[in-house]
Amino acid sequence: MSKKAVISIISFVIIIGVGAMLFFPFESSGKIEELELEAKNSFDQAQFDESIELYKEILAIDPLHINARVGLAHSYVGIARLDLAEQTLKAGIDLQPEVSIFYTHLADLYISQSNLTDAIATLELGMQQADREEFQETYDQFMDHIQIHIERPFIQIGHERAIELVWSDGESRMIPLEAEWSSEDDDIATIIDEEDDLGLRVEGTDIGETILVAKSGSIERELTIEVKEQVAEEIVWENIDETPLLAMNQELELSIVAYDSNDEVMDIIPEWALEKELGTLVEHESNTQTIQFLAEEEGIETIHATADGLTSSLDVRISGDNHTVLTNVTGEGQVAIFPDQDTYEPGTLITIEAIPAQGWTFARWEGDLEGSDTKRDITVDDHLSIMAVFTRETGEYTLALSKSGSGTVTKDQPGSTFSANETVTLQATPDSGWEFVRWTGTKESTQPSFTITMNEDTSLRAIFREIQPSSGGQSSTNTNSGSSSGANSDSGTSTPSNNNNSSNNGSSSPPPSAEEKPPANNDDNREAEKEEPKPEKVQLTVSRRGNGIVLSNRTQHEIEKGTSITLEARPNSGWEFSHWEGHASGSRKTLTVTMDQSKSITAVFIEIQNGEEEQQETEDD
Repeated sequence: MSKKAVISIISFVIIIGVGAMLFFPFESSGKIEELELEAKNSFDQAQFDESIELYKEILAIDPLHINARVGLAHSYVGIARLDLAEQTLKAGIDLQPEVSIFYTHLADLYISQSNLTDAIATLELGMQQADREEFQETYDQFMDHIQIHIERPFIQIGHERAIELVWSDGESRMIPLEAEWSSEDDDIATIIDEEDDLGLRVEGTDIGETILVAKSGSIERELTIEVKEQVAEEIVWENIDETPLLAMNQELELSIVAYDSNDEVMDIIPEWALEKELGTLVEHESNTQTIQFLAEEEGIETIHATADGLTSSLDVRISGDNHTVLTNVTGEGQVAIFPDQDTYEPGTLITIEAIPAQGWTFARWEGDLEGSDTKRDITVDDHLSIMAVFTRETGEYTLALSKSGSGTVTKDQPGSTFSANETVTLQATPDSGWEFVRWTGTKESTQPSFTITMNEDTSLRAIFREIQPSSGGQSSTNTNSGSSSGANSDSGTSTPSNNNNSSNNGSSSPPPSAEEKPPANNDDNREAEKEEPKPEKVQLTVSRRGNGIVLSNRTQHEIEKGTSITLEARPNSGWEFSHWEGHASGSRKTLTVTMDQSKSITAVFIEIQNGEEEQQETEDD
């Protein structure tokens, strides 16, 4: 073969090779775009097996294709192969450590499994290896969600609150993080870390402020708490059984009662607020817990009363020519109404839709609407009250327990997450010198042994109250059993005692000698303590006929027999108080009743007739 022919062949091969090299990237690029579009369509239609194979094919052509790697990881999540999703993203980090999106998606994957430790480690690795300027905002946003969680930063002296270091999504999801805890001033608040059903908590030991510090690796968070003499744990609207309905320019006097951590009535100076400004609030001249509301515009107004970080809200309907639609939810979700208006003309057709939060599903409508369709068209022909009920997709609910006072709280099953309709029995056991009062929270009971059905996320607090000494000053451990254990305090009375260990109470008989004293019988003594009767409880039911309210100097539950209760009848504008009925009589506005039995009392208000209103105002003055 001639030299010229060899040169021609070599030139041809070079041309073909160069052409292939120039053409192949364009061909591969076109093929990848086609595969990526097909994979995305498969993923959107939840055909995850197909999208997995397509994304794999793309990575076989180009292992550095970022979108294909992320898409493959998401497809593995779609078929619940979280382990393969993790491996895929880790491989991306190994191949392209500078790409920040791999760290973000891997951290999200760990968060979905409540694996906060690995999520933080992944983000910290991204800060070291990825483009720091690009990744800094993502890292900071994640870390901002890690905070000390406490119900409220106010603690009544001698009581506790649960605390945790958590990552929160800002809605309902929280993931706990192990941490080392300390209090800057242990004399004011002490960290309690005991292995019981209540978990980590802080106890208020003296009045004042201190800072709680939680450290977890490089993370450190602080929270200022205040220990007070009394802290409001419950705010109750007096004599409100249902949503009040007012006419335009009508006034309504509202009163609240606050209870502290010992379930005792306390005085508060609440912050009052209106949500929509559909009226005016006028504070009472002398009673900070009473407010006057004047309705000025149609709609649904919400009145808020806040004290010690605790807010109690009351919805008030203001009616004119139009109707209102009041919506509430059980579970996690929201209700959307179209058109969204404060009021509706009679006969208006509206669309109402239940929108569940992530991890929740809509179950049913309750109230003035029934059924389980998420979207309904209804005609507003009256005032409506509608409840949307949401349940967890997983069918599991959480149980959070806490306590006020000295005692222990236990449950018959471990853990804090339970299946839907699973029953859990709780037991509240008071410490010596204390008594159990009641359970409060999502559900309520006055029985120390309380069985609940887990059909919603439940938060319960056991309230213990210190037993006050008897009026004679004698210790509650003194009995007539003849026990020689324990010392009886000197009561200063002339009532004889059979307790051989009592002090001289004026009897002419000398105390017995040591030989004459009967042997101690601790079992009898403990049995006598157990059998010591507790004060009998009675109930007071107060109702009203006509327009007005009834104020009480204390709550109407857990009343000891023999207690005196003071009631005051206050008529609304245009009405006057007439008389008391039931277990009381008379026409004076202020009534004192002795609770020697359970009683039912009705306050009767009558409308002031024309010409009498001015005379009534003069009498009131």
